[in-house]
Amino acid sequence: MINKKIYLILLPILLIIILFFLFFSIRKTKLPTTVVPSPTSIYPTKFVVAPSPTPTLIPPASFTGVLEETLPPATLDLSNQRRELRKKTPLVETYFTVTFDYGEDKFLVALKEPKDQSKIEFEKWRIVNYQAIPPDHFIIK
Repeated sequence: MINKKIYLILLPILLIIILFFLFFSIRKTKLPTTVVPSPTSIYPTKFVVAPSPTPTLIPPASFTGVLEETLPPATLDLSNQRRELRKKTPLVETYFTVTFDYGEDKFLVALKEPKDQSKIEFEKWRIVNYQAIPPDHFIIK
């Protein structure tokens, strides 16, 4: 009987304590914490205006160490024709297809059947359109 009385007294007290802690823990998480900055006073100060800088003119150098070199016409034609053909790749023709391999820095030519006739047509096309590009710049498959 005494045990029942102790339980009847302790149980409500324990419940009240648990509810008390739950209430305050939930209340603390729901309240947003905002920090309101306190106002500051700004006193006007004197601004000192710096004098404007005077530009110093530097005369151009007569020699920079680099001479402009003119390329020979053959080298200029080779680079221009390679650039133009590279822009057109992949180029699909009737007898062949030309692509560019950047790893090897060469043009890849895939011949269509019949290969003998296709190779002759490719050589004619190369001589007519891109005569400055030597045959070793093309890898024929």
